[in-house]
Amino acid sequence: MKRIVPLILFFIPFGGGSLYAQSNLEEQETVIAERKNLQNLTEADLKARVTKNARKDAKALAREGWKPMPGTTDLAQQLSEVRFRQYALAGKFPKYIVGRGSSVAATPGMARKQALARARVDVASTMAVEIAALTESTESTTELTGGEAETIAKTVETSKAMVQQSLGRTDAIMEIYREKDGKAEVQIAVSCDGGRAKAEILKLFGEEEKELKAKLEKLLDGAE
Repeated sequence: MKRIVPLILFFIPFGGGSLYAQSNLEEQETVIAERKNLQNLTEADLKARVTKNARKDAKALAREGWKPMPGTTDLAQQLSEVRFRQYALAGKFPKYIVGRGSSVAATPGMARKQALARARVDVASTMAVEIAALTESTESTTELTGGEAETIAKTVETSKAMVQQSLGRTDAIMEIYREKDGKAEVQIAVSCDGGRAKAEILKLFGEEEKELKAKLEKLLDGAE
């Protein structure tokens, strides 16, 4: 029986902290790899798994001085929600797209505003990583040639800014902060609906790419 890799604490901290100091790209690649071990879990089992791990890591966060922003839920609940949305799938594409951002400023309000803007931009970057991983996977390339997979990945990568603008509203699912060296450090995670992201991706391919678009749609839906 394959051992399931323990769920990581997906982003703490970005700016010089001690836990899990990975870049956003490295974090997302790790999430994609771990998701393969969790894809057969029911939604209830996945929620139970991430909740158990979130409780442990929330204690580590608190020891480093992190607190939930006023008006939000506790650290464990926020961590659990972020992780669930990272790992949940709809077909072969994520059910949610999660973006992350952080900032240090004179006040929590100023830092939050900057971190939120960065997190929303990161949603499109996360989406591009997901598309690249999906088109490059062995089982997926049965329907796509190497050239087609490369075309899809490049198109999404170069159109990130446009897609990000088209996605519209995102939900803040994690907002934490701490006081450090007289300043406020804030980290935020936001999420958008994976179905909406998928629709915006498909819009990037015009009538002249009708066949490629159909293959991509089939791939994203998880059709055989």
